[in-house]
Amino acid sequence: MGTISTRNRADGSIAHRAEVVTRHNGKRIKFTATFDRPAAAWMKRKEKEVRAPRYTPLNAQSGATLGDAIRRYVDDNPAIGDNKCCAQSGTTQSPISNAPH
Repeated sequence: MGTISTRNRADGSIAHRAEVVTRHNGKRIKFTATFDRPAAAWMKRKEKEVRAPRYTPLNAQSGATLGDAIRRYVDDNPAIGDNKCCAQSGTTQSPISNAPH
């Protein structure tokens, strides 16, 4: 179930914070995002994603490490720049890449 809360930013503009809290396989899952206007469509999309039969939260993938997540990002985004690609390659070779994400 989703809620939208409104708050005033320091510059005087209004921010809308959308929050979806639900359960999946007995675990509580929470998504939040901030928008410049109310985001009912985003909340509906997130709720639909969680209800889908093939939904698997990223942190629930067994054995997945930070290095796996970075490699997946690079593979899924072939148009990223060389500098970003080099930085991510360096991260995958460091000890932190074996940490679970």
